Amino acid sequence: MESLRCFDRISIEDPTLFRDGITTRYLLWSGPHGVSSWLHFRYDRPLIDPEDPLIRNLARLIVTLPAINYGLFTDTLTLQFPLEGADIRMIQYMLENTAREIYLNKILGENPFLLPEYRPATFVKPDRFCRATLQVDHVEGLPWTVALDPKRYAVCSSGGKESLLTYGLLDEIGLEPHCCFFNESGRHWYTALNAYRYFKANVPRTWRVWSNVDRLYNFVLRHLRIIRSDFHRVRADIYPIRLFTIEVMAAAFLPILYRERIGHLLIGNEFDTTQYAPSHDVYHYHMVYDQSRYFDDYMTRYFRRKGLPLHQGSILRPLSELLVERILGRRYPELFRVQTSCHAAHLDGGRVLPCGRCEKCQRVMALTIANGLDPAVLGYRGRDIRLLARRLPKTSLRQEGAGIRHLHYLLRRSAPALFRGLGVPRPHPEIEHLRFDRERSPLDAIPENIRDAVLRMMLEHAAGSVERRGRRWVPLHVAGMPPAAGGAPAEHEGRNR
Repeated sequence: MESLRCFDRISIEDPTLFRDGITTRYLLWSGPHGVSSWLHFRYDRPLIDPEDPLIRNLARLIVTLPAINYGLFTDTLTLQFPLEGADIRMIQYMLENTAREIYLNKILGENPFLLPEYRPATFVKPDRFCRATLQVDHVEGLPWTVALDPKRYAVCSSGGKESLLTYGLLDEIGLEPHCCFFNESGRHWYTALNAYRYFKANVPRTWRVWSNVDRLYNFVLRHLRIIRSDFHRVRADIYPIRLFTIEVMAAAFLPILYRERIGHLLIGNEFDTTQYAPSHDVYHYHMVYDQSRYFDDYMTRYFRRKGLPLHQGSILRPLSELLVERILGRRYPELFRVQTSCHAAHLDGGRVLPCGRCEKCQRVMALTIANGLDPAVLGYRGRDIRLLARRLPKTSLRQEGAGIRHLHYLLRRSAPALFRGLGVPRPHPEIEHLRFDRERSPLDAIPENIRDAVLRMMLEHAAGSVERRGRRWVPLHVAGMPPAAGGAPAEHEGRNR
């Protein structure tokens, strides 16, 4: 692992606060030589009080989180400002966990961005994966006396089907959720743009945070000698190195939650984003830790240790991707129309359109067709829809194994001649049920004050509810819920990927 050392030190300056933003500077040191890049966060309205010590603590936390991606590559991470003890423990934990995930998945795994000479021939499990020692100016203690309202909700809004469905369910209940968009400086903003324009015009509680964090990530990549210098020309559906990204965006919304006294921050993650299994004799989260229930639970405990009564989670954990797309398209067609799910979206006549060729586009087109929805509504061209049947058998979809097989089964059933290239897949009826699993999707993952209403709406589009017992899915009746159409199935097997 010594060959992965790229820096002596990464240091972050104490951020400067403005009424509408936060600015700091990152410095990468190799011996006496350093290079620097600025990191900015800008809010679409003034909400930051530079004199508030609690806001200053949140600003310091926000600018630190991108650095969690680089603990494997530097001897020291130096923060030129104080943090609370709970902050320090969280950052140290995330540094080690992220370094482990990057090493096992990006260094040992397939990675077209990694120079081949830095791929280890053998693997010896280290005592710890994170190289970096965390240095903080000093430990401070702050009197958090913030009373957040447990009946107020905010949604991390991305333009994807999960965040749109989360908003739709909360809005139908009558909770008036806040929609928080994160405008990265790169092309990632294209995926959110259609939805942002819709919400900005129709929902007064819409917020946008702009940041140049994408430029910071590329700045660090240019100085990581283990990465190809032409990384920007490589076409791939993965990032070259970084894996800690979701909370960088979510944390940018903390000043909004603080000002509006919002007690719940919801991120759209469904059933298959919680994984924990071994490879190379090491248990890890297979690159989706910050989308998992484990992560949400950890962050909720961390916020409360700080004295900030904030719950972070997802209300979509019982759902498969198939059900997410089904409920969104059938129940909220106006939200379905602004969905963008694409790795290479582009502007065309003022509207963002998907490329129609990437893995995510093929997956979304397949999900819409399997649910009896029209992918053209999402901007997919007729040519790409017609070519889907030819492309899909050659594409490795990023979805749980049972979900892929059931999706193929539905496509073959709907158009057997067209999708004959998919073979004769085996159905997995649990995919069309609400699934409750002690690890991935416990019933109490949905906040109690909205649980009954959310489950009732979901069950209107599902075949029923099941729970995992060992390796089997068995029928489950959720107390207070009416039976779904068609009733619960007989016992059947189901396996995690």
